Amino acid sequence: MACAAAVPGSFQYGFGLSSINVPQAGICRSLHLAPTSFTWSALVAILSPSGLLGAWLAPVAVSRLGLLRCLRSTSFFFIISGLIFPLAHHVSVSASTATVPLWLFALGRVVGGFGAGAATVFVPLYLGQLAPLHLRGAIGNLHQVAIVLGLLVAQLAGMSLTCPVPGGCPRKDWGKFCESM
Repeated sequence: MACAAAVPGSFQYGFGLSSINVPQAGICRSLHLAPTSFTWSALVAILSPSGLLGAWLAPVAVSRLGLLRCLRSTSFFFIISGLIFPLAHHVSVSASTATVPLWLFALGRVVGGFGAGAATVFVPLYLGQLAPLHLRGAIGNLHQVAIVLGLLVAQLAGMSLTCPVPGGCPRKDWGKFCESM
């Protein structure tokens, strides 16, 4: 039961890492960006340095707040990040300035990246402390399995949201996949 409570942080990391891959065209349209622009690349890549910062500060947080409290706090970062993204879209529709939604989108990626980086430290640490010695390897692998499941769910969710209703797929290489859904 405790493993099931710890693994969602890893799942959220995988989901956050992959969630903007498939619906890239729609997000770029919403933010008025070219999918091949440097700005889009920076918005995607900003998750990594913020994740590094989260992972770097995680041991300090554990020593001050305790592992269980820190583990629970990672969901806060993912919730805040998830609330910022729709706000960026709403602002992009109604704002006269084009930079505000970009900053909000970047802020969402930074907050999510910080939580993801912290989760990559907290979850394996918690699972390692929780597992009996003879099961430590198997339970420790749950972190990686949850990350991969998060990646998979994000890809499938993105594909289901971007595959249109009758009339064809937005990308030629998805045609057979979309028709089978």
